[in-house]
Amino acid sequence: MRRQAEKPGNAGDLTKILVGGIVTGIALAIGGEAWAWISPMKRRERAAELDDSDFDVDFEEVDG
Repeated sequence: MRRQAEKPGNAGDLTKILVGGIVTGIALAIGGEAWAWISPMKRRERAAELDDSDFDVDFEEVDG
């Protein structure tokens, strides 16, 4: 008789590992986005982009 090949692990274990990896990846992605949002360097960059000092224009009065 032939022996059946032994399975290396339980299918439930593999599913748990895959789900754990996916959940970990999502958590890392969310954490990275949160850090980019609250990071002081990013806040300074956003403040510089919104600074109105770049748009100062001197208008001369014209007598008409």
